Formats: sequence, structure tokens, C-alpha cells
Amino acid sequence: MAQPQSEPEATTSGYLDFEEIKQRADVAQVLAHLGYEDKYKVRGKEFVMWCPLGSKTHGKKDSLAINSENKKYQCFACRSKGTVIDFVKIEQGLHIRDAASLIQRLTDGEKPEVEKPNTESEDTNEIREALEDVKERLDIAVADFLEEVNQCKVMIEEIQQNVS
Repeated sequence: MAQPQSEPEATTSGYLDFEEIKQRADVAQVLAHLGYEDKYKVRGKEFVMWCPLGSKTHGKKDSLAINSENKKYQCFACRSKGTVIDFVKIEQGLHIRDAASLIQRLTDGEKPEVEKPNTESEDTNEIREALEDVKERLDIAVADFLEEVNQCKVMIEEIQQNVS
């Protein structure tokens, strides 16, 4: 006798059926819960929007597509791709189990709290400024090195002409 399919739930061992959670996930509900309800466009079976996972250099184009059938996403700008669980994991800065659990609770009708990681902290700004300074110094060092290489080439050519 076939048993009715039950909702995925954590057992006493804490097991989560990631595949079932992924298949049951409602992409629109997940995006709305993460604060993107007015940020995406529906194009056929895909939810398309600007990718929040990569850098701000993506531009203003919609580069992220999340397929509502296979529950996978792909960004054509930052090349990030994976399942809806992976998307929540990266976007929220969560462990994969916590991301799956959040989606499961959403699917079960709960309203779990979402905390956006503070990506613009003072430390982040200091690190960004330090990296920009390092990049500027490297650009100068590379330009100096290339100038030295060109001078060496000129000297080699002069020596070859004098030897001939």
C-alpha cells in the first residue's frame, strides 16, 4: 500500500531532504521574503533581475535568471549559478542547512526572520580603500616595470647593431 507523500521535515537526526525542499520552493515567495518582490520581472518560467550576489559592476542590466521549474539560478555577469537553496545561502550569508531550513519554513507557511548581512560596515570600507590603494600601487609598479623592459629592449637592439 502506497503511503502518502509527507512534507520534508527534520527528523530526530536533523536530516533535511534538500532535493524535496528545492522542488517545493516557490521562487516568487522566496524572492519576496528576501525583499525582492518588486525587483524581478517574470519572463516565461524565469524570474529575471539584477544580481545581488556579485559586485556592483554588473551594471543596471538584469543578469540573474531563476528558473521556476528546475529551481536553479544563473547570473550571466558574475557567473554565479546553483539551486534556489544556494542562492539563499549566498545572498543571506547562511550555512547551506540554514538556507534549506529557511526555504522549508517558507514553504510550510511560516515567516522566518531574515537578517541581511551588513555588507557596508566600517571594516568593509577600510578594506575596500586599502585594496584600492594596493591596486593603484601595483598599477604604478607594473608601468615602471614595463618601461624598464622597453629600455632593456632598446639597449639590446643597440648592442646587436654595434656587434654587427
